Amino acid sequence: MSTPATRPSEQNTTVLIADDESALTDSVALWLADQYDVRTAYTGTEAVDIYDDSVDIVIVDRRMPGLSGDEVCTQLQDRAGNPKMILLTASSINHSHWSHTHNHMITDKSEPSPFDGRIQKPISKTDLLDTISDFMPSRSAESSD
Repeated sequence: MSTPATRPSEQNTTVLIADDESALTDSVALWLADQYDVRTAYTGTEAVDIYDDSVDIVIVDRRMPGLSGDEVCTQLQDRAGNPKMILLTASSINHSHWSHTHNHMITDKSEPSPFDGRIQKPISKTDLLDTISDFMPSRSAESSD
C-alpha cells in the first residue's frame, strides 16, 4: 500500500518512489524524508494511481510486475505536472547514452529515452541525493507570483 506524503520540506518538492522491492522503497523514502515530501508505491499501477500534478520527481524501477517503469513513464507523460522521470534499475544500460558525470541522459536520436536520468542499483544515499538535486524543480518563479 502506498504512503502519503511525509514531512513537508522547505521547498515542497515531492518525490514519488515506485519499486516492487518494498525494503528498498522504504529505505529510499527514509533517506529522502528529511528534505522532500515523499510518496511510495510498490507497483507500477499504484504509482500511476497516486500520481498527481504536485509530484515533481518520479523515481521508478524498470522491472516491476504489472506496469513496468517504462509503462509508468509513458502513462505519466500524458498527465499534468511534467515530472522529471528517473529510472531505477539493476540491469545494465547502454552507457554511451549516459554522461559519466551525473548519470544524465545524453540526447541520442537513434535511441530516445523518456527518462531524464537514472540510478543504478545497488544505490547509495549519496548517489540518490546527488541525482535528485540535479533535477530539482525551480521554485523561484512560483514564489515571485
